Amino acid sequence: MGGTAGALVAFIVQSQMLNSSWTTMLWLVVASFFVGLIAVPTAERFLLELSGTRKRHTGAVVTSDFNETNIDEFHGQLLAGLPIWFFDMDVDKSAWWLLIISFVLFRFYDILKPCPIDSVERLTKGTGFGVMIDDTVAGLMAAAVMFGLISFMVF
Repeated sequence: MGGTAGALVAFIVQSQMLNSSWTTMLWLVVASFFVGLIAVPTAERFLLELSGTRKRHTGAVVTSDFNETNIDEFHGQLLAGLPIWFFDMDVDKSAWWLLIISFVLFRFYDILKPCPIDSVERLTKGTGFGVMIDDTVAGLMAAAVMFGLISFMVF
């Protein structure tokens, strides 16, 4: 549930910024990545000291990527929706539907972790960078689909 909550917070932020410029949204995406790189390792050390390892719903024991540190999902959702601002979509009509589609696509890729997301996660597991990069790749994959969808709509 933590991942969905983090992505939902980003969705709400995006919905409030539909009139913002492409460059403003791009800066927010970049800033969220670097804030995550700094915040995740510190927060995870604190959570490990506070409560130790955790069990996921799958039964796997984890020492990183806790539900409480979900800036990675926030960042991934921001990235997934970025094509909406790139194409400067009509806020009154298509932007809302596209924002919902970007949310569903990002959660799809983040939960199922198809290749290359699973490979990236395996290679960087247990690091702050790893926590951020797998959601970045999921966001990029969702953004690519969004870019194609919006290109089809525009042209």
